[in-house]
Amino acid sequence: DYERGAAFFKPVKGKWRANVHFYPSNVQTGCIIITGGMDAAIFVYGSRCMRIAVVDDRADERAEIVSLIEEYLARVGVTGAVCREFASAEEFAAALGEQTFDVAALDIIMGEMDGMEAARALREAQPSCAIIFVTSSRDFSIEGYSVHAAGYVLKPVRGNSALLFDALAFAASRALRASASMMVKCAVGERHVLLADILTLSKRLLIIYLELKGGETLALSGKYADYEQRLLEDGRFLKIARASLLNADRISAVTREGLLLDTGKEIKLGRRVRERIAAEYARYKVGGER
Repeated sequence: DYERGAAFFKPVKGKWRANVHFYPSNVQTGCIIITGGMDAAIFVYGSRCMRIAVVDDRADERAEIVSLIEEYLARVGVTGAVCREFASAEEFAAALGEQTFDVAALDIIMGEMDGMEAARALREAQPSCAIIFVTSSRDFSIEGYSVHAAGYVLKPVRGNSALLFDALAFAASRALRASASMMVKCAVGERHVLLADILTLSKRLLIIYLELKGGETLALSGKYADYEQRLLEDGRFLKIARASLLNADRISAVTREGLLLDTGKEIKLGRRVRERIAAEYARYKVGGER
């Protein structure tokens, strides 16, 4: 089924059985991910492969991190991934305008610009890139949460390779989530829409509306139930009315009147609905983020 979610491995009688769902529109990200803990498999396809940045001011430590990343990718059957090395945070920050990355492995203690500053620059320029800190210091582990790091691995990294491999698996799954999309039918024909760009899906007076970031609204043809099922299966959409879904990632706050979105728009809800949505949103934030 080419319009459904991610993929999962389940052990059955000592053997691994895969239930794989593909995203044909993920050509930009170019990966299908099958997760199974540390032994997650990432199958590369499409127009580009996975891009990984390794930022450390010591050449020997960069080489070790790259070696472990390549070891992990070989273990899970990935070919064609590209690791680009940077000898300073400044060099890496300068490259953000010309190249996109799926994963960045950052040292923290470097030159004038440290890895935490580089992470903040990365988060602003490329919000979907997964960040893994690989450092000799424990002092920044709490601060790492401020940039939503996928992992925090202490050096010597080879002694903590299991943590690095786990972070890489999580980072790859995040890359797929960021590029998930669905096909919609609108006035100009069929169109792929990134799920991350959707604010709301609703049906009013027999017309289906898809509200996107940037203020664009599409009037869709087809069955509302099909669009609704696709979004609910993704896991990030909340049902705020009988024929209305909202992207939970776009909620900034639950207010006394309803929900405040990151666009500044406020959706007013009745008390019972607001309490239900607030509980569902809290569960999503706990279960949907690492």
